[in-house]
Amino acid sequence: MSTPDLAPTVVLVHGAFVDASSWTGVIAELKAAGLDVVAPPNLLRGEGLGRPVVLVAHSYAGAVISQTGSDARNVAALVYVAAYAPEAGEILGAINARYPLPQEAPLDFVHAIEEADGLA
Repeated sequence: MSTPDLAPTVVLVHGAFVDASSWTGVIAELKAAGLDVVAPPNLLRGEGLGRPVVLVAHSYAGAVISQTGSDARNVAALVYVAAYAPEAGEILGAINARYPLPQEAPLDFVHAIEEADGLA
């Protein structure tokens, strides 16, 4: 079941280290509620839907929709799900700097991150 042509389409935008399949459960629930939903692999490739959209972002994708959605005339709303939500002109490094790793973080934790990133 789809909504009338004037209803917005929900566009789900995945984060940096996952793909569109991370939205599978959400897609099923939204479609069961009668909403039109798409989860493109890369929002920047463009999606000619021809009607208003609601951009939903997780993680890093919040920065993407903040830029994409701020100027697009067909964007009805921006939704952030555990995502970055930068102000206009704000860079992610500035956001991360406001929330540094706690000093009491165990060194094993820090070393595990370094190893996972190939830095150790």
